[in-house]
Amino acid sequence: MTTNYTSKSAFSSHQSTRKEKFMSRKPLGLLAALISVGVPLFSLNFAQPAMAQDKANCIDVKGVGVCVEEKGAGYEFYAKLGPITSQKQYIGRDGGCATFGTVDFAGSYAQVQGCVKGSPLRFEGKAEACAFRRCKGDNFAINLPNSGNTASQPTQNPNALGKYQLFWDGVQVGMEPSWTLQQAIANLEFNKKSYPDKKVEGLFNGQKVGYELIWDGTRVGFEPGWTLQQAIANLEFNKKSYPDKKVEGLFNGQKVGYELIWDGTRVGFEPGWTLQQAIANLEFNKKSYPDKKVEGLFNGQKVGYELIWDGTRVGFEPGWSQEQAIANLEFNKKSYPDKKVEGLFNGKQL
Repeated sequence: MTTNYTSKSAFSSHQSTRKEKFMSRKPLGLLAALISVGVPLFSLNFAQPAMAQDKANCIDVKGVGVCVEEKGAGYEFYAKLGPITSQKQYIGRDGGCATFGTVDFAGSYAQVQGCVKGSPLRFEGKAEACAFRRCKGDNFAINLPNSGNTASQPTQNPNALGKYQLFWDGVQVGMEPSWTLQQAIANLEFNKKSYPDKKVEGLFNGQKVGYELIWDGTRVGFEPGWTLQQAIANLEFNKKSYPDKKVEGLFNGQKVGYELIWDGTRVGFEPGWTLQQAIANLEFNKKSYPDKKVEGLFNGQKVGYELIWDGTRVGFEPGWSQEQAIANLEFNKKSYPDKKVEGLFNGKQL
């Protein structure tokens, strides 16, 4: 490592390692919020046209059709054997497994077992067809469409070589062009312990390394080698223990957890919730609190479709797919020529 690097390695922030601090804080009272918070504005009732149909993507595996349709925050999977189609099974983008199959009148049947996995997002498993007591099958994998918010956390291979950069108080003080992630983490650990007066940060192949605990906008803890599960557990502890602080966390540079927002103010925080839970909570809030402007962030990214007329949000659908959002936007543009119609999907302009 360059001279600056190994010896000068800096520390994180004054309190990162301290258990009391790093295990601290509860969010903004969450006022029974996440299970009782919010509603949209006009809920798109004036502008809800027929929605575009989701398209099925099917592959053939030894005579069995394995099909997937994107639905809301996940996918519906089903099997086909000739003209017979199985019941659909839903799995969210955050992962899960399902078994489904068909039986025809002659007793022939097909069965599919599979799971949704990430990096890349895919459905993989085994499909089998049986007739006259003879079966044939094979493993398969289908890459899944991803028009919704997966909000997956960035991951890195600990043994892969990459460029590591060490920073003290925002200034680069060392660089190693060919270190492993494990070496980078070890160096950051050394720095945070040895230089408590420095704010230590590190990049590996341009991506931040480690977990950062934030209170009221200020970093108060740093753990270079923690897993996402450890980060979530720490955030849960902090939000319960420190109700007077606004607790947030970054894992590898990306925000962690679901935040419920009313009229621009965060009123709830759930570090370990899935995207499906976040969407369900937003649906509840928009129906229950019509006087509030309800919004949600999942891992730092806005959730859902927002319909905007003349700069004002007039509708909010947390669980719609991008296809549904586009169809609704097109309908509004054609139906209301006197309005400036715009739409946001997961925070991005459509």
